[in-house]
Amino acid sequence: MKEQTTGDEMFFILSGVVEIYVASKQIASYVAIGDGCYFGDVSVLLGVRRTASAKSKTQCMLYRIRKSDLVSLLHDHPAIESRMRNIAQSRRRRLAHYLNPDEIKLSAGDEVDSEDSRTDLFGLPSDDVLHEKDEEYNQERLLSGIRRRTFHHHSQNRRRNALPIKSINNLS
Repeated sequence: MKEQTTGDEMFFILSGVVEIYVASKQIASYVAIGDGCYFGDVSVLLGVRRTASAKSKTQCMLYRIRKSDLVSLLHDHPAIESRMRNIAQSRRRRLAHYLNPDEIKLSAGDEVDSEDSRTDLFGLPSDDVLHEKDEEYNQERLLSGIRRRTFHHHSQNRRRNALPIKSINNLS
């Protein structure tokens, strides 16, 4: 997802870590978000171009919803629509403040993301989030019986002296 593009869909993170950043300002990372968070809402709900870019930092499982489907769904749930719009407006103001803190002041309600703060990974430094997700992924692999990959480095001589597959098939 790239900033300054038209947003016609938003994403919900089932698992994984997504980095939100502003490439046009050469900022390495604005925030890392994970399980239970969503992004792309500012553009979809407020009708503006995307204000930031997003890229996965780990293997992710995302749910995508198109703007037209979301608008239709929220039409039947006005309280949820109001809450999501308020969160999107707050996110937009918070990013504007981050990019220009001298000119954009935040109200008390905009200082912390009210939606993301409800998730387990909120407030952790992005390196800690990545480490925690990596450990979780490796634990899931072990529990499912999949071993960690190990790479065997063979010497050049050993590979050079190996019989080609054709020769092995013709030995009988």
